[in-house]
Amino acid sequence: NYVLVKEKKGSMTSLKVRVEPTEERYSQGNLGRLAEAVGEEIYAMLNIHVPVDIVEPNSLPRSVGKAKRVVEE
Repeated sequence: NYVLVKEKKGSMTSLKVRVEPTEERYSQGNLGRLAEAVGEEIYAMLNIHVPVDIVEPNSLPRSVGKAKRVVEE
């Protein structure tokens, strides 16, 4: 599960990604490497560098029906 986070500070808008791994993957540790790997995949596909935050399993909101993948903070 993931969420794109759009942050607006003054006239600047930034983007970051929050990724929620499975409990199994989370318990394996080495989450820094997971964040790097996700960031590399995003760069390979979109040619942009985006900060990636790994969050605890089941911490991102769930939705019924169509998922809301972009949130503003």
